[in-house]
Parts: sequence; C-alpha cells; structure tokens
Amino acid sequence: METELKDVLENQRKQLAIQQEALELQKALFAMSEKQFLRAERINDRAEQIQDRAAAIQRTAKLILLALIPIGLVALGMIIFGA
Repeated sequence: METELKDVLENQRKQLAIQQEALELQKALFAMSEKQFLRAERINDRAEQIQDRAAAIQRTAKLILLALIPIGLVALGMIIFGA
C-alpha cells in the first residue's frame, strides 16, 4: 500500500512538473504574440501616417494643377494667337 501511495505521489509530481513546463511555454508564447501585436500596431500606425501624408500631398498637387492649368492655357493662347 505504501509503495502504491509513493507511486501516486511521484506521478502527481511528474504531472505537476509537466504542467509547469506547459505554463512556462504558454507564458513565452504569450510574450511573443504580445510583442508581435505591438510591432504590428506600430507598423499600422506608421502606414496610416504615410497614407495621411500621401493624401495631403495629393490635395496640394491638385490645387497646384488647378492653379497652373489656367495660367498654362493663357500662356498657350498668347503663343498661338500672339499678344
């Protein structure tokens, strides 16, 4: 009977050790996934900044073209018809 109890106790210790290893592995995996999530979040934030900057550049380019097209047409008319 005593031997059986020792075996049960030893088995429980082994199971506890295995569970401890599994918990440590889960902690490590969680830390890695958290690090990847934070990195992805930073990349996404940077991508949004780039998109905002690109939109601002596009708006500025559009305004410049809207201003230059009439000037160019006037200049072209002066060249063609002489002024």
